[in-house]
Amino acid sequence: MLSTGQKGAIAELAIAARAVELGVGVYRPVAEGGRYDLVFDVGGSLLRVQCKWANLHDSVIVVCCRRCRRTKEGLLHRGYEVDEIDGIAAYCFELRRSFYLPIEQIAGRVALQLGVHPTKNNQTHLVNWAADFGLERLQSAGTGP
Repeated sequence: MLSTGQKGAIAELAIAARAVELGVGVYRPVAEGGRYDLVFDVGGSLLRVQCKWANLHDSVIVVCCRRCRRTKEGLLHRGYEVDEIDGIAAYCFELRRSFYLPIEQIAGRVALQLGVHPTKNNQTHLVNWAADFGLERLQSAGTGP
């Protein structure tokens, strides 16, 4: 059983490795504790990226879109704002794939679900498909999906 810290380290390394494979410049902040884990240089633009471990449940990848930390008063849950990060990169260990979710998709959300396979009721409207958010899209889009 992996700890939360181990999962975060694996996700960050896997995301960085995949981005480098795709030709994306990857940089790290000097100090820990900031709102983002990596900086991507994509088409001349710098993107502040928060890395997350994403879980696969049935045929849906669940990406947490908030931060949780301990305080004297208990757990503090806080979402991400447009002025803090440009997106979340999520790593799904079960699929060995990384995804990029721009801040416009995640601002104000607790989590975002990405469909891997067709839904059981064949719904397609308002479904976020994992294939539409693959990290590979950064390579071809220039500034992100």
